Amino acid sequence: MAYNAVSGTIITSQDLNAGWFDGSLTANTVSGNLSTSDGASVINIPRVSNATNNAVITNVGGDANSLVCESNLTFDGSLLTITGDVTASVGISASYFMGDGSGLTGISAGGSGGGIFTEVNGTKAYTTSSIQVGSSDTPAYTLSVAGTAMVSGTYIVTGNIHCTGALHLDGNFFPATANVHDLGSAAKPWRNLYVSSSTIYFGTDTLSVSNDNLKFGSGSTVKGFDVGFMNFKNNGIFMDQGRLFKLRAYQIQMFGGIGYVRKVVADDYLIRDVDYLVGIQSDTLTSSITLTLPDAAGLLNGQTFVIKDEGGSANTYPVTIACTGSDIIDGQTSIVLESPYAAIQLYCNGLNKYFIC
Repeated sequence: MAYNAVSGTIITSQDLNAGWFDGSLTANTVSGNLSTSDGASVINIPRVSNATNNAVITNVGGDANSLVCESNLTFDGSLLTITGDVTASVGISASYFMGDGSGLTGISAGGSGGGIFTEVNGTKAYTTSSIQVGSSDTPAYTLSVAGTAMVSGTYIVTGNIHCTGALHLDGNFFPATANVHDLGSAAKPWRNLYVSSSTIYFGTDTLSVSNDNLKFGSGSTVKGFDVGFMNFKNNGIFMDQGRLFKLRAYQIQMFGGIGYVRKVVADDYLIRDVDYLVGIQSDTLTSSITLTLPDAAGLLNGQTFVIKDEGGSANTYPVTIACTGSDIIDGQTSIVLESPYAAIQLYCNGLNKYFIC
């Protein structure tokens, strides 16, 4: 049988006393095969208890021969995992920290070297540094504020901002780029818009309230605004020909004069649906003339015409007022003005008849 030679110092138990050692071992001072067993009976050799995968080994009680695997402290070569509290007497640095930070304490300084937040009290903290949610290029996470978010400087949002409560501004609200962004959309319009009596600007034009009156165009005689087919300007309401303007009122009180459109004729004339006063310059006539009424079916029920011999020569050159088609005037197809300064007022039923007032 061959044996391995041992060199150096071997520390043995007190049974191997040099005073009586006779060349043989008389007790199980060394047991087991150290190459194949755990050497449980061998003393002064460090042992590890609580073996755990990837656990970090620590010393127990300052005993050099007592080691333990910490199951709450593991490292797999790239990730260090700690279950429990971490206490540091100096700063802890990292590329970033994950979690909600609810367990962080002792944060008292903001800016360089002491974290980005400065605590005001148990419920408030501030920062003079920039905070980015997600990456610096493309933020991909949500910043949720359950209480009040206060911004005393400039607040820049490159994406969408969702606010489920009230948004209070103590400054101006500007888009990042002029004439690019909208306030609301067709799918998500605002419900109500409240403004004071200050001015709303539409380009260079303004809309404001002055003395409880809505004012547009700053008193301009050429600027106006449209409502339906109506155009409101400084001196009236304008509509294209053929458009009907209805004023629904059971009584009308006018505080001023009324002027009607006056059409002057000195020849045969087809009265239009937009005419009202028709003045005949009979003193310039050289022969009798005929004025033809429009088709009553194309007029409003009650529409009225006033026809007057303004020249006073109808007795010399009589003026015939004729109907169109089968329309009649008080049962007649035509009537004649043949007295000087004669006049007649007619209204229709909007169907086929005219009546003399």
